[in-house]
Amino acid sequence: MDAIWTAILVAGGTGSRMGGVLPKQFIALNDIPIIVHTIRKFRAVHPEMPIVVVMHAAYLGHWETLCEKLLSDTEKQHLYHCEGGRERLYSVLNGLNFLKTLFSPDREILVAVHDAVRPFTSPELIETCFETAGYYDSAVPCVPIKSSLRQIIHKGEEEYSIPVSRSDFLEVQTPQIFRLSVLWNCFMARTHDNYTDEASLYQEVSGNPVRVIKGEYYNIKITTPEDMMLGEIILKEGK
Repeated sequence: MDAIWTAILVAGGTGSRMGGVLPKQFIALNDIPIIVHTIRKFRAVHPEMPIVVVMHAAYLGHWETLCEKLLSDTEKQHLYHCEGGRERLYSVLNGLNFLKTLFSPDREILVAVHDAVRPFTSPELIETCFETAGYYDSAVPCVPIKSSLRQIIHKGEEEYSIPVSRSDFLEVQTPQIFRLSVLWNCFMARTHDNYTDEASLYQEVSGNPVRVIKGEYYNIKITTPEDMMLGEIILKEGK
């Protein structure tokens, strides 16, 4: 039985770093909210892919209004939403809980956890991540670091920095894709909540290595006004 491809779009932020009234996922790029761009990238991979948008409770009504106004009937099919948690980890857990209610326990599910404010992820990258996770149980896109790096060292009350080799590091992106059953078990078996992403949780709890694949430099996460400017350029160039 082939695995079902699903996605959780994490949109639980309140937009504090962007400095606006609405969270950043609702800000328009070319007159279309960022989150709608993101949904359409996943719909381009599979028009009927179940997608769960996890969002702060205060904005669920606004989101429902946008859906009715901007999304076609086809785009709204298999599109769900649920309330986010106080931190990203709990938002993803809420999304996993919701997905588990949609399918029978014997179905094999692959789930992509993706930042709702990464609207430029190519359908090709999404598909490659799914195919890789179907074989290796995980897939995480990463790109090499371009800038020079320095590591902060704390010695007593003093702080200084030392250079480190950028070739030893990668910048992590989303979508991060796993077998739903395995990721769920990792969430249930975790001993703390200090994970910055699902790949870190998966690797620490399961003991399995994360399968890294080549990401895309224009797969940016829009969090600041400067990112919006770059996003406009990416759209203008047709990426």
